[in-house]
Amino acid sequence: VKETMPDARSVVVFGIPSLDDSDELEVVRGKNDFSYPGYLPISIIMRDLIQALRARGHEACFASVYSSDKRMAILAGIGNYGKNALVISPRHGPWLRFGSVLTDAYIGPSRRLKKDPCGDCNRCVRACPAKALKPYVVDPWKCLVGATSLPRISSNTRKLLERHEPLI
Repeated sequence: VKETMPDARSVVVFGIPSLDDSDELEVVRGKNDFSYPGYLPISIIMRDLIQALRARGHEACFASVYSSDKRMAILAGIGNYGKNALVISPRHGPWLRFGSVLTDAYIGPSRRLKKDPCGDCNRCVRACPAKALKPYVVDPWKCLVGATSLPRISSNTRKLLERHEPLI
């Protein structure tokens, strides 16, 4: 993050609720040209926030693509890691999409949530069709998210993809 803005003093992190899986749809326009329209509101909020900070005399920019929005959301007190490796918010559960902006403005720190949002619940672990979840850990070789980009897909994973992925 410091490489993007060496004088950064704060990161503004926010989440917007998303209750529809269509926010995850990818629109492919050509080879290496794709977008996720469901994430457009995040880009608009980040743009407006950057403009507002600059109007007040501060530097501001998008956080680096190399920074983890999930990690920053946890540090900002928005939620905590759940057993499914997603950020679980007390108010919105796992249904937040995050954006973040770097600025040289000083914005006081937020209080991190210490509470485990899952407690004894293991519904996500039991519901995973690929059995890729162990509490707080995702096995990338079993997980269906991104499985089509693996160099090799097992026959079991292929069957699960055919059942659970609409485009396979």
